[in-house]
Amino acid sequence: MEEDFRDECSAKYGAVAFVGLFRDSADGEIYVKFKDVTGGDNALKGLNGRFFGGRTLTAQPVVDAIFNMNFPKAANV
Repeated sequence: MEEDFRDECSAKYGAVAFVGLFRDSADGEIYVKFKDVTGGDNALKGLNGRFFGGRTLTAQPVVDAIFNMNFPKAANV
């Protein structure tokens, strides 16, 4: 699912730098870091409220400090 999500986001919204998945989350949380702000803005508009893998998505911005705390590998990408 992670790779499918990366591919779709890259094709529709912009270059993806990192995808993180909280596997223990009952909500199925996926975090995406784009290479630029435009990709993130496009994804917020395009993903919020749509379906992926049989679930309705909720897209929200996350500040870099929180993102990097949860996914340390993403800090340098």
